[in-house]
Amino acid sequence: DPFACDEPSDKAMAEQPWTASISSLHPTEYSQGRPDPSIPDTCLDLEWIHGFRAEDCKGNVRYNFAGEMLWHASRVAVVYNPLEHKQRFFLGHSFDIVSMAVHPDRRLVATGETGREPQI
Repeated sequence: DPFACDEPSDKAMAEQPWTASISSLHPTEYSQGRPDPSIPDTCLDLEWIHGFRAEDCKGNVRYNFAGEMLWHASRVAVVYNPLEHKQRFFLGHSFDIVSMAVHPDRRLVATGETGREPQI
């Protein structure tokens, strides 16, 4: 019959040849043991911020009196020293920072956050 379907069935198509190959690759520790639910004995330290909030903020990249760049990303205010190629962080906000003001002498910076009771 020229119109007969000689292709494999749906069940055979669902079982890809590679699935049998990878089924034996599970680490024995993973399949035998249970995960440890305790809190790890380490912590994470913020090292670098890539990017800044630009979607709904204006004027959020400035310079201070020392020539360091100031901006905010999420809940973090960033101070970047281009000579040392290092960043410092202000982590005092609980919600996203949406505003930043710099005093005319460029020694004082204020940031404001969103939220029900926003902090400055």
